[in-house]
Amino acid sequence: TFDQDQIDAKGNVTLDSVFYNKRSLGNLALDVNYESSKQVGQWAYASVNLDDKRILEGDLNLNSADSVQMAAHLFLYALPLKLADPFIPEAMASLTGSASGDLTMEKLAGQPLINGKVDLDSAAVLVSYANATYKFDEQPLVIKDNKLHFSNYEVKAYNNNPLVINGDFNFTDFNRMTADLRITGGNVELLNVKKQRGQMIYGRLVMNVNTTVKGPLNFLKIRGGINLLGGTNVNYVMLDSPVSAQNRVSNLVTFTSFNDTIDSNYKVNVQPVSLSGIDMLVTVNIAPSVQVGIDLSTNGDDRVELQGGGDLAFRLTPMGETDLSGRYALTGGFVRYNMPILPVAKTFNIQNGSYVEWSGQLMDPYINITASENIRTTVTEEGKGSRVVLFMPMIEIKNRLDDLSVTFTLQAPNDPTIQTQIAQMTPEERSRQAMNLIIMQSYTGPGTSAKASTSNALNAFIQKEINSFAGSALKGIDLSVGIDQYNTDGQAGSSRTDYSFRFSKKLFNDRFRIVVGGTVSSGQEVESSQQQSFIDDIVLEYMLDKTGTRYVKLFHQTGFESVLEGEIVETGIGVVLKRRVRKVRQLFIFNEKKRKQAIYAEPEEAKQPDSEATEKQGQQEMEGEKATPHNGKKTEE
Repeated sequence: TFDQDQIDAKGNVTLDSVFYNKRSLGNLALDVNYESSKQVGQWAYASVNLDDKRILEGDLNLNSADSVQMAAHLFLYALPLKLADPFIPEAMASLTGSASGDLTMEKLAGQPLINGKVDLDSAAVLVSYANATYKFDEQPLVIKDNKLHFSNYEVKAYNNNPLVINGDFNFTDFNRMTADLRITGGNVELLNVKKQRGQMIYGRLVMNVNTTVKGPLNFLKIRGGINLLGGTNVNYVMLDSPVSAQNRVSNLVTFTSFNDTIDSNYKVNVQPVSLSGIDMLVTVNIAPSVQVGIDLSTNGDDRVELQGGGDLAFRLTPMGETDLSGRYALTGGFVRYNMPILPVAKTFNIQNGSYVEWSGQLMDPYINITASENIRTTVTEEGKGSRVVLFMPMIEIKNRLDDLSVTFTLQAPNDPTIQTQIAQMTPEERSRQAMNLIIMQSYTGPGTSAKASTSNALNAFIQKEINSFAGSALKGIDLSVGIDQYNTDGQAGSSRTDYSFRFSKKLFNDRFRIVVGGTVSSGQEVESSQQQSFIDDIVLEYMLDKTGTRYVKLFHQTGFESVLEGEIVETGIGVVLKRRVRKVRQLFIFNEKKRKQAIYAEPEEAKQPDSEATEKQGQQEMEGEKATPHNGKKTEE
């Protein structure tokens, strides 16, 4: 209606099956009511229904009679958070739960003031690539005078130790909104999920967190540190793995019908998220017992597993440039790869002392990794007969990623004669002998001869099938079976077959580990009176602290046969202590003051600098700021 002093307008709009970014929002209905008069001013009211349920309503009053220039109210009625999913990049995250509350905004002469609170009910975010769910605290989010205040606000993951947020988010000036937040957490289990199809990250991730987020949104300053604790065993799946090239022959010819392309799959180009305007300096301390795995194939047959620790410093400049420095020292792990020409996967154990070091570029570290495999085979020397020798073919991976060097070498640690022969070979000859042992399990050094066993292929096939069945049937248990057959004295009728097994299991969040292994031999050369123990190796290991620096170990281990010493059996109990020091003399100092826990230490530069000096100080830090260990706080020796 319209007259000289007043205008009234009403209307409604209904939208069925609303989609945005190819994702459904549901059925929406909008009701609008507008009035304008000299006595009341301008007043507007609107309500929104989703699938016939009221989710929000609000009213706006301008130039009212009580001298308030603007007043607005907004009410939320179980607003589903999933409505935000279409606006989140695809395959990144999704929201569950609902939000209720009321907000008011008033403006007299200056900046409008917003007050109110929002209650979250069963609110959570699901990170798609890790299939991980994080639950938000249900305490009300209070907004007072354009400040969103967090007081011990908790974000829970997979245990009872949450991430705690304290501080304020200030939007008094909408053109320069600022944050002053501190995020802490001790023994937080951010990840604890099993591997599923199409999942990129799985495993368990435990950490201490102590960071601060300060400054305007267009120049956020993040400082602090992260400690990865013992029990962490996180894995990354390479969905587009380069090792898949070995199976390209099976897809050499593909028949495709072009009659109907409506339902054809297509690749969505997702634009990368820009991180410019963020000044981040975070130190990462990795406990020695942390395990990181990389599945080079989606079925997990080709895999790299790393174990070790170190200190890293990550830097992100406001221009979007990344920098990483530090060393990740490896104490164990393995590389398992299914070679196309071999019937079984070859597993190489990473030797202690290997490392990966960063000195700038995040994607261009310096790699120095040596991995070895134990192979026992028969060596026949001219005029000396035959004997079984333990060989160690090794892979040496060195240099940076853009100029990576991968070489094979060989050692025979328990046979001085063969080791002398290997030491006198050229690098090319050692590489060739290592490949012969890996592929054909034969050694053809100077003055020796070898015969290929016709049963090796059958044994390899049986070994592969047994290990494949054990891996699929016994989830969470590492069980491997090996079958080795070789001649003992060079005669056609003299042979020996070793059946070996190894069982490994971790319990109590990876703090307790049990390893059982053994070998049973059969053949004509094995005397009937020879006693054989079905179990040769037993190791019980318990981690005393979560950082992985103290262990108690009970062991009974049988070593390989040696020409000089024969079979070696070791039984005992031991305590393993690992300590990171800067000088050798610190190994003998035991009364050093304990450092404060990282989760309670205040990060350096926690105070916000003056607004006039913010830009100048940021430039100085980008030029010469150095990362300090232990969450960015300097410690006193």
